[in-house]
Amino acid sequence: GDLIILMAAVVRGAQIYLFGRLSAGRMICEINVTIMALLLVSALSLVVMLLSVFWYEAGFSMGDMGMKGWAIVVYLSVLGTAFAFLVQLQAARFVTSTNVAILLSTEPLFAAFFAWAILNETLTLLQLCGGVIIVMSALAGRLAEKANFITERTG
Repeated sequence: GDLIILMAAVVRGAQIYLFGRLSAGRMICEINVTIMALLLVSALSLVVMLLSVFWYEAGFSMGDMGMKGWAIVVYLSVLGTAFAFLVQLQAARFVTSTNVAILLSTEPLFAAFFAWAILNETLTLLQLCGGVIIVMSALAGRLAEKANFITERTG
């Protein structure tokens, strides 16, 4: 799980940076970008799901999910992914990529806090150090931007 989260953070950072660089001074429809991203994620997820039948003995049938499972998928797809991605792209037009990165770096902090507060989860020292590194790197980027080491603007 930690490796997947690390890979997701790298992809998210690249996405923020590239969107900021490629959209600066251009008229880009965030809805079209969101639709294309969702189509790509859907296609890749379908491939992984189909391949997982070969990786696991039990296999998987989409009918096994039931109505509640599909309702969760739709909810997470629409609100947790599409809406959040669209808002992120819209906001990225008005602030620097560094500021977006700082804001997004708080996501694992809130996830860890709510996991602790609601589910009584515990964090290991290594996980706490990882969280500190994430936040410190985002703040270092902000300080570098203020010192004019990073001058890129997205809006």
